[in-house]
Amino acid sequence: MIASADKYHFDDEAGALAVEFFEECLVHVQGPMSGQPFKLLPWQADFIGDLFGWKDTDTGLLRYTKCYAEVPRKNGKTTLLAGLGLYLLLKAEHGGQIIGCASSLDQAAFLYDIAAEMVNRAPAFLKRKFEVLKSKKRIVHADRNAYYRAIPADPDKIHGARPFAVLFDELHKQPNRNLWDALRTGMGTSEWSLFASITTAGHDRSSICWEQHEYARKVQSGEITDEKFYPLIYAADESDDWRDPAIWAKANPSLNSSVLTTFLREECEVAKVTPAYENTFRNLYLNQWTEQAVRFMPMEYWDQCDGEIPDLTGEDCYAGLDMASTRDLASLVLVFRRGEMYYAIPFFWAPREAATARDRQDRQGYRGWEGQYITLTEGNSIDQSVIRAKMFELAEKYNILNVAFDDWNMTECYQQLLRDGWPEDRIGSVGQNHGNYNEPMKKSVELVRDGNLAHAGHPVLRWNAANVVAKEDHNGNFKPDKGKSQDKIDGYCAFLMGLGLALEGPQLTTGSYLVI
Repeated sequence: MIASADKYHFDDEAGALAVEFFEECLVHVQGPMSGQPFKLLPWQADFIGDLFGWKDTDTGLLRYTKCYAEVPRKNGKTTLLAGLGLYLLLKAEHGGQIIGCASSLDQAAFLYDIAAEMVNRAPAFLKRKFEVLKSKKRIVHADRNAYYRAIPADPDKIHGARPFAVLFDELHKQPNRNLWDALRTGMGTSEWSLFASITTAGHDRSSICWEQHEYARKVQSGEITDEKFYPLIYAADESDDWRDPAIWAKANPSLNSSVLTTFLREECEVAKVTPAYENTFRNLYLNQWTEQAVRFMPMEYWDQCDGEIPDLTGEDCYAGLDMASTRDLASLVLVFRRGEMYYAIPFFWAPREAATARDRQDRQGYRGWEGQYITLTEGNSIDQSVIRAKMFELAEKYNILNVAFDDWNMTECYQQLLRDGWPEDRIGSVGQNHGNYNEPMKKSVELVRDGNLAHAGHPVLRWNAANVVAKEDHNGNFKPDKGKSQDKIDGYCAFLMGLGLALEGPQLTTGSYLVI
């Protein structure tokens, strides 16, 4: 970083001392380098050296009190942050608190466990200085009554805290700005005060992470002058070709060390044929801020899975049932599996008045599909008795092991199914969340890409699949986003619920909890 003339100077000894701490006092505790000295990569050495080498010429204090570093996944961010926390603890003032922050209890524990293991496996010098209090999730510098701890995103857990150093891991996962603001306003001041975050790019442009990203970008470009703020962003530009290996090197400073070109090439090949994974690849591995909602299904592959479905009479299958709106479209999809091959047999229902209204609006017409692909029931809402009768008819032909449904508009149908004799242990609701949808969504793309799905070219199921927009969470998990999808996706959602059961994924809520 370039400092203002005379106001700041670089202390070579202080910068080198911080780098030497990593390389002489710490070892890697994960992966193929576990047990080896923590020799910093060039970008890491520059980062650590700058943070602790630049000094205020008048006061001799550290120049940088704030830092934002944005680096793609697999570049060693969390490990570097753990080591940074230990170095700050070594230099702590008496009674000082260093707080490592994460979005969840698991992530906070992960950060703490890395730091604790570094101490446990460190040379004798560090062990004499620090004590790991596993029961309290703290690392203590007994000589100075100072400690390091990692906490999840809960402001109540740091009530009254006045840390002299704060380290945010994966800031883009913070659910809101509450923890950030609580710590920022409670921050103490000392010679070693530092408020830092290291993260991957995110999606949410209303988040505290995007706010800090934009601030760092503007400091980096000179739009904002903040001589106390250290910005570090490794990312591909929006205009860059994400398929170009030269761009991978630009965005990944640890390329061919902790992240391999061969790995990125494999991930890129998947992204080329999977629209939603393109979004993931660019976000996680090129550090681009992408949208959460993206087109999901590669329809050119879907269309190649239009092979005929064999006679499956008597075979095991699972079903997904999506009532959606009783005034528009409902769907039931049976999912069969033979080895690596999966078969989808869909059924659709819509009220006749809704079909007529859609035709008038020049939208996707239902009446052209009437009879062969959609059953139209009389009136302005779906006659659910027709759906229930079809389910019992199908149960006579196939061995339906279980039915998963979305609670929406299902109360009456569920109650009547049980009264009519549908086995209570063979039907249940499934939560409409990322956890339940992620595996079947990714599997559905894998199946069509590999030609291991047959749907006989059913036009309504195809229309639903083509409409799907996926919403991605902070962990790269997907679920359908009905609000942002182009039109109806109910059949695809029913297919996913059936596929999830076939994969033994979602846990159903069964029993007569809806029965009056």
